[in-house]
Amino acid sequence: MTKAREYVAKVNQAVTEINAAEEYSQEVKRRITELRGVFESINTHAVQSLNELESQPFDSKRDAEKFRQVGTLMKSLIEIQLYPLFSIASATMSSTISGTSAYNPINGSLFS
Repeated sequence: MTKAREYVAKVNQAVTEINAAEEYSQEVKRRITELRGVFESINTHAVQSLNELESQPFDSKRDAEKFRQVGTLMKSLIEIQLYPLFSIASATMSSTISGTSAYNPINGSLFS
């Protein structure tokens, strides 16, 4: 009878680990989808702004703000590409299991 209980305990542990892995997978998928949407939106704005700048000769007084905007958009695209998707999802998964809140580096605005 003891062996049967040990087997049941091992099976229950395996089921718990599978459920945690599934939750982690869903969180990663959700974050990928979210980041893809944000990335595509920023990229669209950057391309439109670059097209506007390229459509006419550069005038520093007229185009300075648009040029700065493109720089900011490009920097945002780089930051999104460097976003630690898996480590944040892992922290979220760990916090869900332990009942604590996850670290959120973006003030909760995009990734809460």
